[in-house]
Amino acid sequence: MSELEEKIPKALLWITVPISWASLQRGELAMTTLTSEQAQKVNNTGDRIGEMFVEQGVSTSQLRKVYGEIKQAENEFKFEDSPEQAKRTLLLLKPHLAYAAARKENMSVVNKKISNLIDPVIKNNSSEEMELFFRLMEAIVAYHAYYDNKKGDS
Repeated sequence: MSELEEKIPKALLWITVPISWASLQRGELAMTTLTSEQAQKVNNTGDRIGEMFVEQGVSTSQLRKVYGEIKQAENEFKFEDSPEQAKRTLLLLKPHLAYAAARKENMSVVNKKISNLIDPVIKNNSSEEMELFFRLMEAIVAYHAYYDNKKGDS
């Protein structure tokens, strides 16, 4: 029983990635602790970057891989109460982005944009900065899906 009690919380962390993705697919993007001004900025920036990623030919599966690693960092930040581990996870995402950009030219824009968004999160010790980053990434993924579907309807 004690072995199960130890393993279950760790297993639950991994299930949040597909659940979060499904929530985004159903349009359940939640803005939690953001001010109205911050939420508007997240919305506008997410819209612009999501559309740009579609224009550059970034596929849903390419973006989903990146978003999965970001959700891991968010889980470490929120559920494990480990901002330092979340920062390390985000820092280690940067080489993965560079590798993806080296393999596929369309991922260069993703590498540049997301790396630039990660840098201030890693440098600052602000929970607010980290929360903004996670909400912005949700918005980017949501708008990418919107514009990708819209493109497919044309």
